[in-house]
Amino acid sequence: MVAPGSKAKTAPVYKEYQASSPSLKGISATKNPFSVPTEEKQIEDISVNDPNVDFQSDALETAWKKFTNSIEKQMPRMHQVLLTHLPSKINPTTISIQLDNTSQQKDFMEKLHSKLSGFLKTELELNQLEIQVAVAEEITSQNIVYTNSDKYNFLAEQNELLHKLQKTFNLDFE
Repeated sequence: MVAPGSKAKTAPVYKEYQASSPSLKGISATKNPFSVPTEEKQIEDISVNDPNVDFQSDALETAWKKFTNSIEKQMPRMHQVLLTHLPSKINPTTISIQLDNTSQQKDFMEKLHSKLSGFLKTELELNQLEIQVAVAEEITSQNIVYTNSDKYNFLAEQNELLHKLQKTFNLDFE
């Protein structure tokens, strides 16, 4: 017990503090009393050059035809190739074009890919654009069946029961 009029000794109470370095999150959470909200900040947030901004397929087609018409005199063959092969939109930053053969693909990649990419970026107001080029599957002489034995082998690959049917009824193809 403590005598009246004397002070009781108490243990000092320490608050627990966690030491941390300042972070951007903590700084941005505190508002600056001197800053005045302006409309310019809101305009920057809704940027036209945002790579996530989606473009319309008809805008892509219009820009594609505009570029195609601009190369008509310099590259008439590639002009025709681009007119007949319109691109398809895969996602907001990727388009795809399918060409007929590897020769067209080689010419496109060497002569037009970078020009077309830059042109479409400016026309569609994009920061990022990827153009994927694919070659259509070519029909070779191996894919075409001429003789009866070729036809039988082709059909037998699709349905294995055809071999059993031939053996059961002792069929001969000629």
